Amino acid sequence: MQTLTISYNENLLTANGLSAESLEQELPLLLAVKLFELRRLSLNSAAELVGLSNFRFKQELKRLYTSPNRLEDNKLPGHREFEAEVMAFERLKPELLKTHRGQFVAIYQEKVVEVGDDEMELLNRMDKRFGNVPYYVELVQENTPRKVRITSIWKARK
Repeated sequence: MQTLTISYNENLLTANGLSAESLEQELPLLLAVKLFELRRLSLNSAAELVGLSNFRFKQELKRLYTSPNRLEDNKLPGHREFEAEVMAFERLKPELLKTHRGQFVAIYQEKVVEVGDDEMELLNRMDKRFGNVPYYVELVQENTPRKVRITSIWKARK
């Protein structure tokens, strides 16, 4: 195995409030995450680079708000915006569990913009309010299943 050496000065530690040991532990992980995001490394290779299991590396991706479920073609219109809404939901979830447990929430521009008990009613309100834009609607519960965005040209009419 090859070794990479990175030089840094004390200002980096001071600016980030890190110890030298913390920085030296975090930098390889950040490098692996970035190489994974840029598609230079697969999930397996990125996890191996930092000596983590795939499961543990996925947990680190989640902690750093990076999706381990990259779409093969992230050039779909609205893909990045949709992923940002999903990540915002995950980030807001601890507070949402306190305030909106058992309700559906709609996330748009990384904020909760609508809340309701009926998912279809909430989707209709979002459609009327914002039109055809990427947003995320999810039931606030402890274990939320991961959803994916599926684009469609069909729209139900009343």
